[in-house]
Amino acid sequence: MKIQTLKTILKSLALSILLSSCGTYEVIGKVDTLSDRHINASLKYKQLTTNSGSSKKEILHSEAVTVRGAVTQALAKIPGGCFMTDVTVYAVNDGYFAVSGNVWVADKDTARTCPYFAANYKPKYSTK
Repeated sequence: MKIQTLKTILKSLALSILLSSCGTYEVIGKVDTLSDRHINASLKYKQLTTNSGSSKKEILHSEAVTVRGAVTQALAKIPGGCFMTDVTVYAVNDGYFAVSGNVWVADKDTARTCPYFAANYKPKYSTK
């Protein structure tokens, strides 16, 4: 009888550890366009992927502590990735972020046409 009880306790413990290791995430927003790079409006871009980063595994393995970091990670996975459209932003586990969406690349010379923003970049707003 004691061995049966011990087996039941161990099975329950193993199941609870397994379930607690499963991560959680929730959608916190949707955005039309996101990028961490300068976009040149005079260039032509083409959509390279659809719903990049949308698998549960990719979302749960994100270690980005900011949305910008999540965008950087997502674009880095696609060579020449310049920006994302139809973006879904996720809050993952304890303070991490992930994004999924369509990744676009420039038609030519992508390395020079989509430079990263500097860390101290200050956006300029126009009132036109």
